[in-house]
Amino acid sequence: MQTYIEAHYNSDNGSAVADRAASLEAYMALSGKLLADAKYHYNTAMNSDFINAIKTVSNLTASIQKKYVDSICKDYQYLVDWCGRINAACTHQLDMCRSVMSTLREEMKQLNYTQK
Repeated sequence: MQTYIEAHYNSDNGSAVADRAASLEAYMALSGKLLADAKYHYNTAMNSDFINAIKTVSNLTASIQKKYVDSICKDYQYLVDWCGRINAACTHQLDMCRSVMSTLREEMKQLNYTQK
């Protein structure tokens, strides 16, 4: 997905834009699922690691305990952040595709109008 989002395409070609929009819709749904899964695993890890960490570092302040647990779950947090960014990028690119298709449609109307 990351590679597809970063790839360039011909925005002057309506068919290419429509194809990209269709792919982005599928990727947006998939990235939403990945984001939900990543959050689930992060929260599961936070709960189990938090309980174990509190037993280990109960003499530390609450903010230090939180930082300690966050450091234990950093890989899960990375996945949550990454999936969130992919989902947001799909959303923004899909909005852009709609705008481009609307512009191309209006240009076609203008072209047909001037040819009459």
